Amino acid sequence: MKQLYNFITIKQPPYRWVVREDIKRLINQALIGRETNLQARQVLKDNNARTLFFTTIPFLGEVFVKQYKLNDWWSILKASWWRSQAMNELLMAKYLHNRDVLSVQPLAVLEKKKWGFTVDAFLVLEKINNALTLKDFFSQPLGGTSGPGMFPEMSDYLVRQDILKRLGQLVRQAHQVNFFHKDLHLGNVLLTFSFQPACTTMDIGAGREEPQLYLIDLHRSLVAGGLSDIRKIYNLAQMSYSINLVCPFTDVIRFLKAYRQFDFRPPVFRKLVRRIAVLMEKFRLRHYASRAKRCLKDSSEFMVYRDDRYKIFMRRGTTPGKIMELIEKHKNFVQQAPGKLFKHSIGRSISVQSWDEEAKIFIKEYRYSFMSRLKNLFRRPAARRSWVAARGLALRRINTPEPLSLVESRPGGVGNSYLFLKEIPDARPANQFVIKFFEKISSPVELIKEKKKFVKQMAEAVRSLHRQGVFHADLKANNILVGVEGGEPLFYFVDLDRVEFLREVKWSQRIKNLAQLNAAMPAALTRADRLRFFNEYSRALPGYEASQKKDLIKRIMKITIARHHLWPRSFGQIS
Repeated sequence: MKQLYNFITIKQPPYRWVVREDIKRLINQALIGRETNLQARQVLKDNNARTLFFTTIPFLGEVFVKQYKLNDWWSILKASWWRSQAMNELLMAKYLHNRDVLSVQPLAVLEKKKWGFTVDAFLVLEKINNALTLKDFFSQPLGGTSGPGMFPEMSDYLVRQDILKRLGQLVRQAHQVNFFHKDLHLGNVLLTFSFQPACTTMDIGAGREEPQLYLIDLHRSLVAGGLSDIRKIYNLAQMSYSINLVCPFTDVIRFLKAYRQFDFRPPVFRKLVRRIAVLMEKFRLRHYASRAKRCLKDSSEFMVYRDDRYKIFMRRGTTPGKIMELIEKHKNFVQQAPGKLFKHSIGRSISVQSWDEEAKIFIKEYRYSFMSRLKNLFRRPAARRSWVAARGLALRRINTPEPLSLVESRPGGVGNSYLFLKEIPDARPANQFVIKFFEKISSPVELIKEKKKFVKQMAEAVRSLHRQGVFHADLKANNILVGVEGGEPLFYFVDLDRVEFLREVKWSQRIKNLAQLNAAMPAALTRADRLRFFNEYSRALPGYEASQKKDLIKRIMKITIARHHLWPRSFGQIS
């Protein structure tokens, strides 16, 4: 039977405590008046928004602590005039507990006041032993979920189906008590196992570990009187998108069927699934955009360093001193030995330098004209666009050289910029790769076979780019690097300052990209190879019909010829 807890307020300026009544004495002895003792023993996460850590309280044991960082005036005002995120999470957890919905139980909230404003907030929670998030659970491959706490008599597949069923029931239970979680995803549901002893030898399901799911991260939650269907579907779409990131869509359907709060007649259910699928696509675009922007601020993967001359965005583990040293070497090459540069022009200079004993990097310097600097006052500079676009491609699992750092001149970032990219060993631009690779093949049969293979894989790479809403406005052959791994070509997209992330790439944009590639590829690729490329690219494309083929090819050829293509003019004419 559940035990209901009351909380009491203890004011000890500049601190205010809200403590669970049954542990008041223990908290009073250990922390009240000694708030600096609330220190991390093991940090789990540390970013701009929160620090999560474990600590030990005498006579109470190990607890989990969330420190909410109030870094800006808006968050300070919300915490002072309404309630802090720590206090909101305590109230939401108490609400769920009183209604038999599992959530991690809060022990206390600590708020620090300054001039009447809340400037710091801590939430102390019970520790749940041997727990993991559902994101971690479902990210494990099949065969990796067995072990202590799992059903020994059930396969991994059946265990996952059982967890999905329980997840649907948990979300339904939360909605039935009018609880709305604004950030509902697999990472915010905790999985643990509790042993259910058998009362008799005939008990089915007893005497084994039973999974239990807990809602966590409730600081952005609210209770709405009469929760609307719009909010319910929004939550279902959030969770469905999260499931689909690590599981097939069939598992999304199983989750929705386990929820069982709507009309599940086939026509109505199909309509619900379509509605959720539209929302999932919106979440995907928003998720990618949000994750890509993390490379511009301190996060778990990136950090920002500033001094009087430069602002440096870099991956964690990289040192500003090393970056500045390489920039000085690059400047010396530009001024004293431009012949040693990989590329040198009015607006760009690229040098190749050693990063460590094994890897080399490209340092690409962007020099902006007066007009470019004026434009950059209202948009991201080209170097920053490339830096963010590279992160966006990586999130979509599209190959691009790994970006290591971006250096911008201060103030304002309108001076020269430097982009550090990891070299791909032995990679060549696609037009050079075609010439060098195919000239080595003497057998005509082998040449045709390798061309077919290359054309098919390149078409798949470009189709994948477009399918994921990526439009590269300068998709020339020398902006696609081709490397070889395990005997197979891999395609890497470079020069990303003109990349756009769209909801859908239009046919006019697709035609432009195909014409750019067609014009830049050498005559080693015959007309048959190019038609084969188009056929492979257009395979299973939404909105494409075979009757459009001749018209689309004419449009591609018209733009190709206007771009002063490399191969003879009679080579690609269509009668």
